[in-house]
Amino acid sequence: MAVRQVSETDSLDKLRIEFNALAANDFGDISNLSSTLSATSVIEAVNEINSIAIAAAGFILSDGSNTQAVASGNTMLVTTGTGITATVSSPDTLNISLNQNLTGLQTLDVTQSADIANITISNNSITSAGGSIDFGNEALSTTGGITSGGTLVGAGLTINGASMQFEGSTANNFETRLQVSNPTADRVITIPDITGSLITTADTGTVTSTMLANNAVGTTQIANSSVTVDKLNVASATLTVDTLVANTITGTADIASQVALTGDNSSNATKYITFADSPTGNQGLKTDTGLFYNPASNVLTTTATQAQYADLAEKYTSDKEYDEGTIMCIGGHAETTACSVDHCQSIAGVVSDIPAYLMNHDLEGTSVNIALTGRVPVKICGPVRKGDLIVSCEKTGCGRREAEPRPGALVGKSLVNCDKEEERLIECLVGR
Repeated sequence: MAVRQVSETDSLDKLRIEFNALAANDFGDISNLSSTLSATSVIEAVNEINSIAIAAAGFILSDGSNTQAVASGNTMLVTTGTGITATVSSPDTLNISLNQNLTGLQTLDVTQSADIANITISNNSITSAGGSIDFGNEALSTTGGITSGGTLVGAGLTINGASMQFEGSTANNFETRLQVSNPTADRVITIPDITGSLITTADTGTVTSTMLANNAVGTTQIANSSVTVDKLNVASATLTVDTLVANTITGTADIASQVALTGDNSSNATKYITFADSPTGNQGLKTDTGLFYNPASNVLTTTATQAQYADLAEKYTSDKEYDEGTIMCIGGHAETTACSVDHCQSIAGVVSDIPAYLMNHDLEGTSVNIALTGRVPVKICGPVRKGDLIVSCEKTGCGRREAEPRPGALVGKSLVNCDKEEERLIECLVGR
């Protein structure tokens, strides 16, 4: 079909001929269009045919705002990956689904809410149909705060930082902060299984007597001079050494069941002997200025008025130990020995078992206590009468009566009458 043109110099008839030929030959009669078309003009028919052709041979992609035609013979490829699975099936079906595990997801924008299994994600909240959300072994990190209306539970909670801050029942400008010093080693602070209040160093009135067991506070817990008399309210109670470690009380004690003693065997000073009002019970202690002792000189100064036993004795070395009442003389390989000579004139005295006063007490080696004067039991052979003079006899350690004793041979005088012949002990007054 050639291009039809009408020039400026052509006649009106020329225009008529060309126009009629254009309508009849080039465009055709509009009534001859297919009844399947709804167009009433050539242009509309062309557009309608074009859309039909595209629909038959291709399709349009649209996101609601923008469109894209996919022509016949072209392929739209949906790639599986990054958490997305695409499946093409007959007839003309494309299924796109999300995998169970999403990777590379940087932003999840939820307009209202989204349900993922039992987890619901909505504005400012994550909830679970089961009542709990388990993050497993994963760390939960936030630069903001954690607000809980329930209980924070954990087998081992680690808090990195120097302190924990607690708000009261009403949020205000005041909080309680639990703070720790920077640890230099692993430390364990155990909260006991009992109801009560924690005590701090600034607390002045919480600790009571019911909180302190016997021996609970020792010298290691109390600094020197930290407990003074005015801090001990003992007006209506008794402070005993059982409540103090090491059983020590410094100061003046009205009552003490025990007193710690310190040995002193050498001080050149006057030491006063202490007396009690009674042998038992809570008694006051007293001293007598007329009775005192000097450890350096080993001298006891007092006035003796009576003794429980009856003789004055002195310790002498002997060749062996002897029984009470044995008559001793000077001789043997030591200072004294048992006398075996009749009417011996080297009499030293009689062995005393419990003398009232013993001199030369610290004599070392084998020794005997010889009564020098007083009444003591004496070994006697043969009968005696009261007042009889006693001398030694041939039986070792024994004596007999003698009317006229030689000088140095007198042992003593009998205080009893006895008619027996065999050896026995009788009371005698010796040394006179």
